Amino acid sequence: MKKYAVIGNPISQSLSPFIHQQFAKQTGIELSYEALNRDCATQIHLIQTLTQLFNEDYSGLNITLPYKVWAFNIIQEKNGLSTRAAQSGAINTLTFINQETWLGDNTDGVGLVRDLTNNLAWPIKDINILVLGAGGAARGAIFALAQEKPSCIHILNRDSLKAETLAKIFAEESCEIKSITPPFTLNYQLIINATSGSLWQQLPTTIQYVDAKNAYCYDMVYKASPTVFSAWATEKQAKSTSDGFGMLVEQAAESFLKWHQVMPNTHPIIHQLRCNL
Repeated sequence: MKKYAVIGNPISQSLSPFIHQQFAKQTGIELSYEALNRDCATQIHLIQTLTQLFNEDYSGLNITLPYKVWAFNIIQEKNGLSTRAAQSGAINTLTFINQETWLGDNTDGVGLVRDLTNNLAWPIKDINILVLGAGGAARGAIFALAQEKPSCIHILNRDSLKAETLAKIFAEESCEIKSITPPFTLNYQLIINATSGSLWQQLPTTIQYVDAKNAYCYDMVYKASPTVFSAWATEKQAKSTSDGFGMLVEQAAESFLKWHQVMPNTHPIIHQLRCNL
């Protein structure tokens, strides 16, 4: 039986073990999957932790906050990055091949796109998209969204220089990707909150400049009750709102596919978890 786990700090509330166990039952694959709290104060400590888990015969890991960027740095040195991991600058899925070969991937972006298109049936192609935030979550989202050929992706961040730096990374993508500052000249059909503010019931500081009327509004954070961003969007007469719960399940499914070469059916798992919450 192959062993897998998610590592982070804190990790006690992670739904990943339940999700992967349900995927395993659905596909008839035997595996173990657990949540491991690892307190790594430095990148060196994370290297030691990953090496220990490899030596304990784990086949793969999901990596969550706060270790995604450190994991990227570690795997970059091993030349084991997927294209989407290289573009996102962070890793959430690690596969151990042998002692010398560790493969890093980022499934967050594809999880977001699948939730938007398959579960919510929201449009992406040929529309104007506004991304709030310029951190790691935004970077993974922008790369995946750009592959769907929207008209443009604009980045609004409190630190405009950080947004400009992020936009330059994607300068060669097929759609216009740039940092913006108010006032705006475009209406946005899709607004994505890629900040972590909703975890602490905080709206992005730039929200005062955003018009959500008749827009699809998506929060990459998920909670049992509507996030503060979703509540704001509803108040501002958004066309529709969603949190990142479907993205959580879809990114897990992509990790499962990478490890087992089988794509699970996510819809019943999303429904079951929604009911449990």
